[in-house]
Amino acid sequence: MNPRLPSICLLLSLFASAFITVVTGTTVLQRGTSPNRAVGETRPDSIGQLPPPPLMAVEFSGKVFLQGAYQASAGTMTNKLIELRILQSHATHQPYNMGSFGNYPGSEKVLPVLFDQHPEIVDWVMVELTGPALPGITVRRAAFVRKDGVLVDLDGITTRIQFNEVGGGAYYITIRHRNHLAVRTPSPLDFTSGNASHDFTTAASQSYCNQTYTSTVQVGGVWAMRAGNANSNNNLKFNGPFNDQDMIQNVGLGGSISLVKSNQYHVADVNLDGQVKTNGPNNDQNFLLNVALGGLIGMVYVEQL
Repeated sequence: MNPRLPSICLLLSLFASAFITVVTGTTVLQRGTSPNRAVGETRPDSIGQLPPPPLMAVEFSGKVFLQGAYQASAGTMTNKLIELRILQSHATHQPYNMGSFGNYPGSEKVLPVLFDQHPEIVDWVMVELTGPALPGITVRRAAFVRKDGVLVDLDGITTRIQFNEVGGGAYYITIRHRNHLAVRTPSPLDFTSGNASHDFTTAASQSYCNQTYTSTVQVGGVWAMRAGNANSNNNLKFNGPFNDQDMIQNVGLGGSISLVKSNQYHVADVNLDGQVKTNGPNNDQNFLLNVALGGLIGMVYVEQL
């Protein structure tokens, strides 16, 4: 036997392993929970680029509106966070690595130029996949939502959000945002063919509901995720313990009534205009009380998942 043959075989084996790693990308599935958030992730391989096709995956196409950014007169959301270059400066990496989202460890990130190339992007969202086929497991991806509500992947173009290492089956889809109440499909979607789609914006019945009020809120002729969740928990409220007004006034603004913070990527910016303030036109406190809560100071809305 040629004595060099084992060495050659070893090199070929190492090369093959490296090749498979590059092709499949990395998917992490984790069991366990933290308050209101399950754990798991799917990671892209490149900055602002999609990973190569995995050996097994499902894809989701979806549409959702954020009440904080939605303009009924235009029928689309605003993109102030890009116009003011806030995403370019402060949000090139997914923003969900915080306790209220289970310290999601996903490595999703893009270069600032991506936002210049795709100014229709509004913000980052979290897309979650759960179901009987994955008992006790949640698979998660960070992605973007555009002005028209369509979800897109990290290239700013692809409208199918890919979940690697997940086979076909029936799965619920949950959409989360850092200061809006999350929504979930009312029933599992059929991913048997490898892909499925869902539009949360067309009717209240497009989101799961277990309260006397709807999970989404009607804005003009569409339905949107409820804004105002300034402390990123599972409810909206203006008073009482852990209320959102306190996060805006005392955390976001340090207790100052007159202070206006500009160019902010902050959960207290509940109307997503890049400012945190509690006085003057378009202030966040007014939006929370009179828009998100409909002027009802004692109202509490909870996530319906």
